[in-house]
Amino acid sequence: MVEIGYGLKEEYRHHGYMTEAVKVITEWALSQDGVKQVESETDAENIALQKVLFRTGFIRNGKMGEEGPRFVYGGKKE
Repeated sequence: MVEIGYGLKEEYRHHGYMTEAVKVITEWALSQDGVKQVESETDAENIALQKVLFRTGFIRNGKMGEEGPRFVYGGKKE
């Protein structure tokens, strides 16, 4: 399992950069030997980061981490 985390300076937000980056990082991680799943965790109040995860194929896994809800990529490497 690989966990991703990310942040973006305010002046670069709302341009789709993070959505594209999370998509590419997730695809790359899943292409690596031994990686079966990609997870992420967000602050419960950070709706923008949660939207990025939803747009890129992540779903809530029902667990809470130290920072807030945890998400797992909906696809699996076979």
